[in-house]
Amino acid sequence: MDKRALVPRPETEWTAELAIRAAQAAGSEPRVLDVGTGSGCIALAAACEVPGSRVWATDISGDALELARENADRLGIRNVAFFQGDLYGAVPREIAGGFDVIVSNPPYVTSAEYEELQPEVRDYEPAGALLARDSGMEFQKRVIEGAPEWLRPGGTLIMEGSPSQIPSLAESYGAEVVRDLQGLPRCLLLRRIEASLHPSGLTARTLCDYILEEQQLLKREGGEP
Repeated sequence: MDKRALVPRPETEWTAELAIRAAQAAGSEPRVLDVGTGSGCIALAAACEVPGSRVWATDISGDALELARENADRLGIRNVAFFQGDLYGAVPREIAGGFDVIVSNPPYVTSAEYEELQPEVRDYEPAGALLARDSGMEFQKRVIEGAPEWLRPGGTLIMEGSPSQIPSLAESYGAEVVRDLQGLPRCLLLRRIEASLHPSGLTARTLCDYILEEQQLLKREGGEP
């Protein structure tokens, strides 16, 4: 990792795990789209952990994509294609409506929050990977509203955000909220039904219950979640 992309946070491991489980549930050769891939951590995790998967990863930053490609090469991962552009605008049009899973951890820090960040974050990590307008929800709303065009019917959208934003977004779009390891609202889930997005229903239970059960087992055994 270096200054070309946001350093992945521990909570993003949860997002990646959700994406992996959603791709596994989609059947053989699932198609996964990581919107705003940054260092590539989510895309590469899905590509590595889901045999037969085909993963597309986008970012507006050429520097971030250069780093993501370096990480893919370093890990020997070949089933990821990288595209530069603004969110879905980077994806080839012929793939529209063909993704089983869309996952995104877009920028969601407000300008006021940015000024209060620790110096090692504010002065080291790229502002473009952190800052968003519209109370920090500018890119989140675009990811949600653009997803139906790119998901296949039955496909799942998984999006990470701030615990202060996810409940409001979930209410606005009728999404299901997934809490992280600290019990904070961290991700939202939506499924495409016909031409629009709907609450994911059983999808969230399928993705999350096994993780919660493992956490409880580890706690009983004195392990770390």
